[in-house]
Amino acid sequence: MRGGVGRGGPAVLVALASYASGPETEISPVTDPAAALMAHVRTDWMFDPCLNQRYLPRRERQRAEYDADARRLVAALAERATVIGWRHHGDPAPLLGHPCLKAGSS
Repeated sequence: MRGGVGRGGPAVLVALASYASGPETEISPVTDPAAALMAHVRTDWMFDPCLNQRYLPRRERQRAEYDADARRLVAALAERATVIGWRHHGDPAPLLGHPCLKAGSS
């Protein structure tokens, strides 16, 4: 199992949460953690002059540099973390009692 166990660091759990539409909640492993995490990297504000106003001159990374940094950092997180999908109704109790939290806590 991932999560930093045996690598001298803390266990890391990333729960990609969303609301469940039906009565059942679901906790499941993510098959491609890097792709799932990359979907959460924001690029819209960085390159929109209305959202990222520049009052003083400064060096800005180009989109390719930003994307490369994001991919490198997301890949490192995906390698270290256990990434799960969690469909819920707002109550964290099922997640807090799930075995994925106990795997790295010895």
